[in-house]
Amino acid sequence: MVRSKQLEARLMMLSVVAFACARLLDGGRTLLLSAGRVNVAHQGQGIIRQLLRHIKASYSSRTGILHDIYATDGGHPILSQVSKQCISEVLTRRVHCFTFPVNDLPLEALPLLDTQISTPTHQHLVKLMSPDKPNRHLFPGGRLVVDWIPLRTDPHNVPFMNSNVCYYTGKYPEQECLSFGTGYQCKLGLAYNLDIYGSHPQSLRAHVQRHLLQIAHSVQRNQEHCSDVNKAHSANHDQIHLLIFTCMSVDTAIQETLHKLGFSETEWPVKTQVVMEKCFTKE
Repeated sequence: MVRSKQLEARLMMLSVVAFACARLLDGGRTLLLSAGRVNVAHQGQGIIRQLLRHIKASYSSRTGILHDIYATDGGHPILSQVSKQCISEVLTRRVHCFTFPVNDLPLEALPLLDTQISTPTHQHLVKLMSPDKPNRHLFPGGRLVVDWIPLRTDPHNVPFMNSNVCYYTGKYPEQECLSFGTGYQCKLGLAYNLDIYGSHPQSLRAHVQRHLLQIAHSVQRNQEHCSDVNKAHSANHDQIHLLIFTCMSVDTAIQETLHKLGFSETEWPVKTQVVMEKCFTKE
């Protein structure tokens, strides 16, 4: 018993100093440094730099890695180092934020537009990501981001598009649109990242409304499984925290769709999402 208490006391004293994680994309051609943090008490000591060097060293024996890639917000300090570090900005996406109480999203307020929307299969996504498909209107420069993971239009990347929800409209080429939605619980309630590709106003409105329906159904299912105490807490405190990522030229269609439902865009410090890339070097 004494040893058990001593061990418990030692474990309580342990804390995470820092972490960093990475993954290979584009069939092994690109290394994504996807996340990293340093405990406040240990910042400014070069720890994250050492972690990144360790990651690079662990991949140094692999052949075929050509690029390092990062996805960050438009106000990140690292952007000031772009020219100095030979980093290229390869994609910029607009970020819209809408925050509203759960109860302000009733199902009956979300009529769908007369646009056929389907859930693409794995094979369909592979076809959309094929380099032979003329999809520049969907993915400028052959790039996309799904839930903050920057990708090339490469069939190898389809497994990384594992969002909770994916919709597609493509009855006519000019109306083609693809969207990915990923929801997760946070302190605000339900956070939902919505990545939309396409520019046809009617298709964009249909995709936004379909994802709002998905959010409403998800909230409804969660409330049905909550206790009475949790239901009261959700009704009084939980909010939908919706971040919509689009190309830089479709602001009007997105804003009008939500304004008609009574939702105004929330002031959010992140205005753009930026993808940066540089040549892979073995440090």
